[in-house]
Amino acid sequence: MTGSSLGPSIFLGGERLGVVHVVRPETAEDAVSEEQMGTSEDTGRRDFLKKSLVAGAVVWSAPVVTSLPGGRAWAQTYHQCACNADAFGLFVNIPLIGVNNYYGVDTCPVDVNLGNATQAKVRATAICGADFSTVNGGCSAEASLATLLVNLGPAATPTLRVATGILLTTASAACNPCGTTGGFSAAFVTVSGSLIGSTIHVPVTTACNLTVGGIVTVNEQFCNGDSLNVNAVHINVPGVAEVIVAHSAAGATGCACTPCS
Repeated sequence: MTGSSLGPSIFLGGERLGVVHVVRPETAEDAVSEEQMGTSEDTGRRDFLKKSLVAGAVVWSAPVVTSLPGGRAWAQTYHQCACNADAFGLFVNIPLIGVNNYYGVDTCPVDVNLGNATQAKVRATAICGADFSTVNGGCSAEASLATLLVNLGPAATPTLRVATGILLTTASAACNPCGTTGGFSAAFVTVSGSLIGSTIHVPVTTACNLTVGGIVTVNEQFCNGDSLNVNAVHINVPGVAEVIVAHSAAGATGCACTPCS
């Protein structure tokens, strides 16, 4: 058996909103000690935190207050910033040799030797890709490889030949302060073949998005929504082959991507 009494009134902005009804236990069996309540509350809090752990971070969703008695209403919105990054060392899509695959995704190192000497060949060593993402923090990605050789067509007379040494890209982003940053470095990049006409030694200290023959881009950087994407080398011969080397990307929710200039 329990009893109740009227407690203090609640006022908001001088307006009386209501009265608190206080319920009191009348028997010892109905009573719960403060110590027991504290234990129950602590246990509930621990259970809540355990259930709320996502990728090492506690995600808390605050309630949205839409109305109160007396006709007063407002909303509280709590935004969460997801900082996401991804990386891979190499992507190869050459239908002629039946290859369409990613290499060096969250792993390192990987070597590949694909294709043949008459149709197309891709050989790369020490392919690596690694990324780190957080909630309400920062994120980063890094991709690299030691050597790369891409031959399209017969090895002796290729339509396109790309050779590189020690390629590295980085991409990072942050929720506060908002922003993205990309990086690129290379030991060397050479492009040749009948589609190009002569052997071109690409200056590796050049600004981003240098295109050779309209089919090879070095230090490619562009925004895709909030994310900054960085590719060390991007080969694209429509209908024949696409090869992306050392890809890093990072972006934060609601933070504008900053491309290189």
